[in-house]
Amino acid sequence: MSYGPPLWRCWMAASLILASNLAAAVFGAEELGAQSVQIRFGTFELAPYGFHDGENSRRGMLRDVNGAIAAKAGLSSNDVVMPLKRINKELQKGVIMCASFIPSAWSSKALTQVAEIYADFKSVVIPRKRLTVSRLEDLHERSIAIPRGAYTGFQITEDAKIRRHLTNGYDQSALLLKAGRVDAMVGSDIAVYHSLRQAGLAKSDAGAPFVFLKSTIWLQCQKNVDPALIERLRGAANSLRRDGVFDRLRIAYSSQFLE
Repeated sequence: MSYGPPLWRCWMAASLILASNLAAAVFGAEELGAQSVQIRFGTFELAPYGFHDGENSRRGMLRDVNGAIAAKAGLSSNDVVMPLKRINKELQKGVIMCASFIPSAWSSKALTQVAEIYADFKSVVIPRKRLTVSRLEDLHERSIAIPRGAYTGFQITEDAKIRRHLTNGYDQSALLLKAGRVDAMVGSDIAVYHSLRQAGLAKSDAGAPFVFLKSTIWLQCQKNVDPALIERLRGAANSLRRDGVFDRLRIAYSSQFLE
C-alpha cells in the first residue's frame, strides 16, 4: 500500500492546518507581550525538523518548537536553518544563542540544559526488504546511508565493521535505499519516515525498523545567556510540554508510516 492521493492529500492538508494553527495559537497569545530581547535560534537542516524560509509551506517541527517557546516566554526570536555540523560551531562562536537537539558529551558540559522537549526520541535502522536487523552487529559488512555529522561518537558511526555511505540528508539516504545501493538507512524515526514517504516508499517496500537508540531532545543555550532569560525560556518550554503542544506538533509533522 502506498501513500498516494487522495488519502495523502487529505492527510497533508490536515497536518499543515494543524501545525500552522498550533504555532499561530501560541505565537498570537504572546505576541503583545514580546520584549525587545531577541533569541537567536539555530535548527539543523533536515526535513521535517527545519525548512528554509520560502522553500516549504511549513517552518519545520523544531523551528515551530523554538518559536513557540520564545513566544510563550514573551521574547522575539529568529531561527537560522543550517547544516547539522554547524550547530555546535555557531553556538561556540555565539552566532546563535540556543538550539533544540540531542545532548552530546560536549553540549552537556558546555551549554546550559534549559528544558526537555521530547523524552522519547527514537533513532532507527530501516533495512531493505527481506533483511532483518535486530542488533547493530547485524549490519557488519553491510552498508548504511547516514547523514554527514549525524550520531558522531555513537556505535553506529564508530563500528568499523559497518560500511557507511555519508549523505547530505535523509532524502538522499531514502533514494539510495530505494535504488538498492545500500542495505539500510539510519536516522531519527520522524525524519526517516518523512523521507521514505517523499521517495514513494511504503512500509511493505522496506524491512522492519530496528530502534537502536532512544534519546531526548533538549533546548540548550550558551552559558553566557542572561540567567533571567534562561528561566523565562525554561518556564515557557515546561508549560508547553505539559500542555501537550510539543506532542501535537510532532504528530502534525509525522508521516503515516508512524503507527
